Amino acid sequence: MRLLYFIKGLGLGGAERHVVECAKALAAQGHDIRVAYVLDYKDALVPELDADGVQVSCIGGGRLWPLRMLVGYFNICRRFRPEVVHSHLPVPGIVSRVFKKLFGYRLVFTEHNVFDRLHPLTRRAHAATRWLDDAAVSCSKAVAQSLPWSSKVIDNGITVLAEQAKSDDARALRGTLGIADDALVFMCIANLLPKKNHALLIAAFDRALKQSAEADWHVVLVGQDATERARLEQLCREQGVEGRVHFYGAHPRASELLPSADVFCLPSIQEGLPISLLEAMSAGLPCLVTDVGGMPDVIEQGVSGLVVASGDEDGYADAVLRMGRHPALRQQMGRAALARVKANYSQEAMLEALLAIYQGAPAGE
Repeated sequence: MRLLYFIKGLGLGGAERHVVECAKALAAQGHDIRVAYVLDYKDALVPELDADGVQVSCIGGGRLWPLRMLVGYFNICRRFRPEVVHSHLPVPGIVSRVFKKLFGYRLVFTEHNVFDRLHPLTRRAHAATRWLDDAAVSCSKAVAQSLPWSSKVIDNGITVLAEQAKSDDARALRGTLGIADDALVFMCIANLLPKKNHALLIAAFDRALKQSAEADWHVVLVGQDATERARLEQLCREQGVEGRVHFYGAHPRASELLPSADVFCLPSIQEGLPISLLEAMSAGLPCLVTDVGGMPDVIEQGVSGLVVASGDEDGYADAVLRMGRHPALRQQMGRAALARVKANYSQEAMLEALLAIYQGAPAGE
């Protein structure tokens, strides 16, 4: 099968990681895979595709990126003649619809965000052209339910390793950040964006520390700075937790750092179904998340983690305390999280469902 994946960028993010892993896995199965992306400065994951022999092309970039994108997309379709195009995120989706009739490919689109979080102009253009899709897919039930049209839910999936060994970076993380080996680490893997709401985690962590003054607890924030780092660092200084909240920065394989953590945190106000959450479960970590997107469907309350209402600082602080004070509970939840991701969120099941759609199976609800 000649399959073209089309996405806006290949930077460090969940949708981008999803595309890269799908492309690599299907190329390994013998399919002819190409990946196209638009924003030239979002290319952190390109070396992974190159290393696996997957051809990748940047078809945008610069001040005239919309024009370059249209020309580049036309050219890649003319040369490659894809049988299937799988677009991710609205702008690539709209562009691939424009050229669908000309090149005659089957078009699949995956929604990664709840509909009302899109820009109003994007929503209108998206809604006006989506009838051209042959199949509409959503990465979680919550995303599908947010749409004004039907969409098949194919949950994100990951490769779950039989045993996750510590990478060199994971082994070095605590020493690099000055964290003791027996300290408790709450790790958040998310780019520093307002929608990830790191501020709530910092404020809740501060409250929890005030009630556990002797505890050696730390927060490690893994992710590239988008707009928020300076503001979050200032918040840490104001709260007096600058020695307990550590900004690790970006890592191309952030999941490799998870074995150095004790608890995974994601306090977002907007999500689809985070790959980082599934990876944390695969690492056997208990998870502390908010009730947005697909997260409350994945995390069973009190079983594989704790789910707190989005924006509830008191509730999040109480959850941090509960996780911090009860090591047996953390271990029990971590085992349950690993079992759940193995049973329900495997890459194999996700790819099987996607291949059926690529090959023409109807994408009903």
